[in-house]
Amino acid sequence: MKVATVSYEQSNIAEYERIKDGILDAVLRNRRIGESLFETARRMLVHQCLERTGGQQSAAGTLIGISSRVMNYHCADLQLRPKDKQP
Repeated sequence: MKVATVSYEQSNIAEYERIKDGILDAVLRNRRIGESLFETARRMLVHQCLERTGGQQSAAGTLIGISSRVMNYHCADLQLRPKDKQP
């Protein structure tokens, strides 16, 4: 009886490939007409961070390692408005 052995590195590579393919699939599904894949990924990342932090831009920026000023720029560029400023 043979037992398949998988090294730690091989399992990490397989996990990385699975996650990478999942991210690409999600970006392709959410792509808007005329939008690049990079812009779609950026929009999705900013939106998910804002959801996790309850709309707090500074906390969302900290979550992904950017300053609140840079997060504010991305929100303005993507036309995302804080909950208290929505019409």
